[in-house]
Amino acid sequence: MDVDQVIEWADALNVLRIQRERMGRGLVPSIREYRSFFGITSERLKKHSKEIVIMHPGPMNRGVEIDGEVAGDESGYWQGVSMNGDGSRVAIGAWKNDVNSVSNAGSAYVYVRDGTTWSQQTILYADTPHTANDYFGVSVSLYGEYAAVGAFYEDDYATDSGSAYIFKRTGTSWSKQAKLNASDPGNEDYFGYGISMYGNFVAVGAKYDDDAATNAGAVYIFKRSDTSW
Repeated sequence: MDVDQVIEWADALNVLRIQRERMGRGLVPSIREYRSFFGITSERLKKHSKEIVIMHPGPMNRGVEIDGEVAGDESGYWQGVSMNGDGSRVAIGAWKNDVNSVSNAGSAYVYVRDGTTWSQQTILYADTPHTANDYFGVSVSLYGEYAAVGAFYEDDYATDSGSAYIFKRTGTSWSKQAKLNASDPGNEDYFGYGISMYGNFVAVGAKYDDDAATNAGAVYIFKRSDTSW
């Protein structure tokens, strides 16, 4: 079964990263050939008249196993999805979800695995009252007992400046630990568009931050000390 047959059959794809730094010669004839046979590209997806969720468990080789356009496409190919290290828990962002009749407020679902069975553990939400078009859940990241979720259209300090939320799990319960914002929020910075957590650190992308140049973008790094970020 080739990749196109898999796309036609599957409802979701989990695209694993090639660990090029650990590969010796001969394992893959060439990166170009690998991309041709196995790469998830927008052209390949558009050939199939169906919706499919594309998941990626961590860092990616853009342009190899997955195209940058697919990884950041807002048309439905890309969703905020993150799986923890041992594969027992997954968070899925539903950034256009309507919450209590508030359009596009967004949410994030956490599922846990018991053997071969998955069950919903919780739903994460932004602060109340919910606001339309905040797109909470556009990005998610799991690490240990923590989850980070981006809401890149939140307007706390400027129009569409964006925010990020940190949640902590205790047993089977999740609670908000912190809300993060840029130190220099600006209009349409989209802080929270991308997010990644590792250890005591979380990196939050601001897609259209203007510090270096117009819409150049920036990444903000936060560190946790006990319960403070």
